[in-house]
Amino acid sequence: MRYIIKLIKMGKFTKYKKIALYGTGLPTREFILNYSSLPIYGILDKKRVDGFLEGYPIMSLEKAINDQVDVIIVLASITNEKTIYDRISNICRKNSIAIVDRFENNLMDIFENNFWGYSSEEDISLEVLEAELLNHDVISFDIFDTLLMRMTLTPEDVFDMVDYRIKAKGLNVLDFKINRIFAERKAIENHNHTLDGIYSELQQQLNLSMEDCSFIKAEEVNVEKDVIVPRRKIIELFYKAKTLNKKIYLVSDMYLPESVLEELLQANGISGYDGLFISGFEGASKYDGLFNVMKNRAQGHNYLHIGDNKVVDGLAARFYGIDAFIIPSAASLLYKYTPYMVFATSTINERLLLGLYISIKYNDPFVKIVEGKIDKITIFDFCRCFIAPLVTVFMIWLLNKISNSRHNKVLFAARDGYIFYKLYKKYNLSRHFEALPEGVYFFTSRKAAINSSLNSEADIKIIKDRIGGDIINKIFKDGVSDNQTAIKKSKKYRDNYIKYMSRNEIDLSNDAFVDLVSSGTSQFYLQKGLNKIISGYYLARLVGVNPETMNVKSMMFKTGTDVDFYNVNEVFILENILTSPDPSLVCFDDAGEPVFDSNTKNENQLSWLQECFNGIEDFYATYVNKLYIPSVPLRAELGGMLFFSHHNVSEKTENELFYAVSFVDNLINKVMNKNG
Repeated sequence: MRYIIKLIKMGKFTKYKKIALYGTGLPTREFILNYSSLPIYGILDKKRVDGFLEGYPIMSLEKAINDQVDVIIVLASITNEKTIYDRISNICRKNSIAIVDRFENNLMDIFENNFWGYSSEEDISLEVLEAELLNHDVISFDIFDTLLMRMTLTPEDVFDMVDYRIKAKGLNVLDFKINRIFAERKAIENHNHTLDGIYSELQQQLNLSMEDCSFIKAEEVNVEKDVIVPRRKIIELFYKAKTLNKKIYLVSDMYLPESVLEELLQANGISGYDGLFISGFEGASKYDGLFNVMKNRAQGHNYLHIGDNKVVDGLAARFYGIDAFIIPSAASLLYKYTPYMVFATSTINERLLLGLYISIKYNDPFVKIVEGKIDKITIFDFCRCFIAPLVTVFMIWLLNKISNSRHNKVLFAARDGYIFYKLYKKYNLSRHFEALPEGVYFFTSRKAAINSSLNSEADIKIIKDRIGGDIINKIFKDGVSDNQTAIKKSKKYRDNYIKYMSRNEIDLSNDAFVDLVSSGTSQFYLQKGLNKIISGYYLARLVGVNPETMNVKSMMFKTGTDVDFYNVNEVFILENILTSPDPSLVCFDDAGEPVFDSNTKNENQLSWLQECFNGIEDFYATYVNKLYIPSVPLRAELGGMLFFSHHNVSEKTENELFYAVSFVDNLINKVMNKNG
């Protein structure tokens, strides 16, 4: 069975005649102490090519090859073995030099064998793993990236977040992230890989006071609590094992205290395990004895370990007589299917946005991906994954633009501004952005803007030429019979529009006008009819009204080379989701109250729309409340890229999500689905 890693025997390296050791750290020193009788010829290192270590010469790889060593034993950190293997494998293969690890496992067999890979043709199987639960009486789970995961692109992103938070509270630590990483390495070398041990090293490095050191350490724990989410499918397996009366243990190479880990597990719905084994507190990691500690406690007959790391959860487990099932982490699936996304991030805010995205998209390690396409997704997760990142980036772009601006109010234009308005009002980000204007949901539509702006026969001709058909009759609530009637009715509509704005203290000249994706029709005709210069802020502006006639800022803008975002299908997907549950505005009555058209959504459509909003809000709230770091750039391109990645969903699945859901373009009275 390809997914289950079986036990192999540890060798004694007796078949080799000339041995080179790769690495100059503590593992190499310990190896030399234990294997001094072996024919060790020299030491290899990435940076050093001279000097001595424990009496053996440090040399270049080229010298070792020329002097005909027959094996290189990799003795760096076990988690770095793949990196070292990739660095030296080609030249070693050409010269028939074996590459093995400290257990004499052949790394060429391990890393070149398809056994270790995952492919769209042969995804890992939930059914296979469920069957394996039956065949073992002791089940152990890795914690991080298996039962739980961080909403970060890398674990080290946590240190960037800690750095920001302590600075926000008045404590500035020079190069905190770099020093925190270095302190952890020192703690490992000193066999004290606990959070206390790490911060003891950090305190010495930076000459911190006990008070400051304790404060930073506590802040790191708080960040960990904020960024952790459950991997729900694995937790379901955890409880399935419990119903089968299996002994269940959690095994983690981790420095966090048991009390913190237990709190994280409990908060994410994990309880009832038989034991928790943490490397930092047992004095052994997975690859040098932690699995044995667990086995001595469990006293079982056969064991199965479930984890994400092929080396420490796979090889290390099988070395200690434990079968292992390797599931992919969310990050590994990102690298497999869309590696370009990693290289599109350049700031911590962008890495955190991508980390949150993959915590949703690849939360389920058994996600079915056929020919690069996701085969199954709910509309809630579709919106969390693909719509919400774009909304989030736009909101932050908008807040940066209007913060400390001259605007009295920010007008979110109906109906496409509905969700933006709700997020703006519910999540007050004044702690991040100073002097934000009051948010107002501003009733407008292309129909209402046009039908209140007709002053002459020439205006009517322009509209007829632009849109065609019996457009003038259609844009008025009760129709019109001739152009003069239309002009008189337009004046009445305009007067009522002014009443609405006066009653709500709206001054278009001083307020910001926010729209979704537009050619600027509504803004153009509003300012024409009301004789106001309006400041527009759009997520994206399409080719349309001459931009020189309007004051518009847009996060994205169509050029002659744009393809994806301005494809009509992309726009209609957004307009189906980012819309109000209410009908479109036709005009205002004599009291300045809005008058809507008769097209209403049915209960199923309203329920669908609420699920869309719930998904968007879930992502947005998580990002701005837990992850976002003010004043750090967050580029529009990343939001667009994550939105475009909805093409990773199969067309069949996407069509099913949007089946029977549509909005009505009330200007031309046409029903629009996701394809227009």
